[in-house]
Amino acid sequence: MQNRYFGDVGDYGKYGLLRKLCGITSVGPTLSLGIVWYLVPDEGHNEDGKHTSYLRKPDYRQCDPTLFDGLNRMLSDGQRVVAKIQQSDLLPKGTAFFENLLSYKGMPITGVENKKARLSMRRKWLSDALDAAQNRDIIFLDPDNGFQVKSVPKHADKAVKYIFWDELNEFCAEDRTLVIYHHLNRTLPSRDQIQLKLEEFRNNLPRGEATIPLLFKRGSHRVFFIVPAHRHRSLVSDRLRKMRISAWAPHIELFGL
Repeated sequence: MQNRYFGDVGDYGKYGLLRKLCGITSVGPTLSLGIVWYLVPDEGHNEDGKHTSYLRKPDYRQCDPTLFDGLNRMLSDGQRVVAKIQQSDLLPKGTAFFENLLSYKGMPITGVENKKARLSMRRKWLSDALDAAQNRDIIFLDPDNGFQVKSVPKHADKAVKYIFWDELNEFCAEDRTLVIYHHLNRTLPSRDQIQLKLEEFRNNLPRGEATIPLLFKRGSHRVFFIVPAHRHRSLVSDRLRKMRISAWAPHIELFGL
């Protein structure tokens, strides 16, 4: 996640999904929430994050009017930082936020000791994130790009933009539902990429076979992989099915339900 993306169309889908899963826009019990931003420094080499024109389109507002109006207000001053959603009342009361920056900036990369120092820093960051998100029903993990790729080892400069499977396993307690952001690329059709990633879930994560992907089709294609805790499975599945037949329907595609 980068601060400059705050409030774009992907964020609207992200917060709409979390509000639905947590029970803010659903009937039934409210589930507590923890958010680990995987926040990295803002980049300026492209035009990503500019997609806010949806805030002038009434068909988007009907998906979640309270969220839509709230994001409109928060973007009115032109400042885009995740702290704004943290200070709002749009997510469940008591939501835990972990916003520590994940960056290797200023840390040398060459040499064994420098590699170890980078990995040690990242382990400390992960430990702090786990502490911040403990005792929450739903944990949302928001890496800038999504899941690790073979070409980027964990100590590499760009590794901060990815979540690694061993890190995800640290969050995977039996009583927690996980939601993980993943940005699709253009190498294969979205459906094919999702199927390949589901196979990785089955191979790398306990309960991975229960993973439910939700594709958000507006702006760049992105997927939210939802791994329901056993105690939440029926509730989560029901809320996702209702989202599929709501005003969100033109913007999303669900797999496996």
